[in-house]
Amino acid sequence: RRSQAKPKADLSKSAGVHRYVWNMRHEGAWDKSASRNLKNGPLVAPGEYTFELKVEENVYTQSGKILADPRVTEAGVKRQDIEAQVKLSLKIISLQSSSKRLAAIIDDRMKPIEAKLKKKASEKNQAKYDELEKIYHQLVTPEGIYMRSRLIGQINYLLMMINRADQLPGNDAYERYDELKLSLQNLAAEYNMLK
Repeated sequence: RRSQAKPKADLSKSAGVHRYVWNMRHEGAWDKSASRNLKNGPLVAPGEYTFELKVEENVYTQSGKILADPRVTEAGVKRQDIEAQVKLSLKIISLQSSSKRLAAIIDDRMKPIEAKLKKKASEKNQAKYDELEKIYHQLVTPEGIYMRSRLIGQINYLLMMINRADQLPGNDAYERYDELKLSLQNLAAEYNMLK
């Protein structure tokens, strides 16, 4: 099995024993903030894993096994259920990354336009800014109390619901994923028309 997890830092190449501790998680979603980028991915599914260490041209491998929590299996959750949960979680994380990247791109495009507008009003710049802002606010939940969750918030919520407990995701989770994916595709298409 493969996990996309990568070491947070390179191991030292000096002689001697070096330790790397793996938290048994896949990478999380991309985030503009370095402190949140690729963090908090889902736990890997139980099963056999091969760990690979590359030192220059040499590759060293070691097999290992990740076991399911016995309390989970005693509750009737099957290995296939956990695998389906992890697979859906990874799809949601990919969607989460794509939506955050789109929001970051739009935000980066809005900043210089906003700076120009502060110096001198322009109908053309204002129209472009308004079009970008409209898409941005469909992606990002505005700050405030009891604000209606926008697309990124809805994707975050779906991921949280899926990973709350080890269980087979219901059909409603897959349907919601498809709805959110379509919403992101529509917003990306709308943004691409502005280029």
